[in-house]
Amino acid sequence: MLRHLLLGAAAFLASTAAIATAAPKDDIAAAAKTLADGQNYSWKTTSANGNPNAGGGGGGGGGFGGGATTGKASKDYITYSQSMRQDSYDIVIKGDKAAVKTPDGWQLASDLAKPDPNGGGGGFNPAMFIAMRALSFKAPAAQAQDLLAKIGDVTPADDAFSADVPADTVKELAAFRPRNADPNMPAPEVSNPKGTVKFWIKDGALTKMELHLQYTISFNGNDRDVDRITTTEISDVGSTTVDVPDDAKAKLGS
Repeated sequence: MLRHLLLGAAAFLASTAAIATAAPKDDIAAAAKTLADGQNYSWKTTSANGNPNAGGGGGGGGGFGGGATTGKASKDYITYSQSMRQDSYDIVIKGDKAAVKTPDGWQLASDLAKPDPNGGGGGFNPAMFIAMRALSFKAPAAQAQDLLAKIGDVTPADDAFSADVPADTVKELAAFRPRNADPNMPAPEVSNPKGTVKFWIKDGALTKMELHLQYTISFNGNDRDVDRITTTEISDVGSTTVDVPDDAKAKLGS
């Protein structure tokens, strides 16, 4: 009799532990789904060096450089502004298409991302980088959903929930490629990948997400150590108004 009671108690504790582990991830998934299913919201994303004493290393957007991003999302459109060096770029996304505001007006990101057929220019091209990023960009709700599908257990961490990011996912995030990218386009090599992600929820809503990635990335045999913390804060859920310029709508076929 005692043995049966002990076995029953052990089974109950095991099932309770499993529920406790799954519940935070389910709560985060529900909070992200609420945003993704059509709730208008605003966000701001900033990046910082995860090891300020290391000197250099990092750069937003997977180690490619870049400043803060402020954006808005609705069921139909994503709009955001990306700072790059001394300039700021406005981007509008609808479905799998993106438009970027340039000095020559709104242009399709798919056109801006194409290499110069004459092989001219040379050096870093901020507009091309912004366009390539726009073609692979996902709003915070979709980012959270993607990460949740790839991470394992989620555990409480102070006032947030934390999880390790698998090495393959870190590599994928570090060496981003635009949708419909040329399969012959060489991707940067990524090694020593490590990562963690944190989620904050308040009143059933996802309010903040922090992604900490560490890796070594190689371009043409040149290695660069990256240690970046990217923080996204979400606000004005349900009250955000997303305004899209008519010229951008025309480019996107809206």
